[in-house]
Amino acid sequence: MIQENDNQSCQRNFFRITYPQALKPQVLTGNFEIVNLSEKGICLRVIDGFSSQVALSTIDQPIALTIEFEDGNTIKVKGTVSRCWCDIATRTTYIACRLEKGIPYEKIFHDQIKLIRNYRYGLEKDSPLRSKSAV
Repeated sequence: MIQENDNQSCQRNFFRITYPQALKPQVLTGNFEIVNLSEKGICLRVIDGFSSQVALSTIDQPIALTIEFEDGNTIKVKGTVSRCWCDIATRTTYIACRLEKGIPYEKIFHDQIKLIRNYRYGLEKDSPLRSKSAV
């Protein structure tokens, strides 16, 4: 969710995690790839197909997914499609959902710490940090 503050800038109420490919959770129900997720929201890329007609018809529709994380845990989520868009250049359809039954805070926090400790963002894609020996 996004709320506006007094300075007219936007802030998210929940921290979103964008996983490196090696640790990206898998959607077991439906043809989606997770772009990012939070306790109360998820952004998905539609794997099969590019269709603005289909995307537009999903707004305000319920959605239920089973997500499997890299550690083997599965979590069932459900919510409502809040927006969708198509990237014409890449011929990709995306949907964003508000989750009524979402990801537990503890799972988000654990994964966030794991990513901070083990991965660099924007430096080497999907490369774990390597410890340097003390000299």
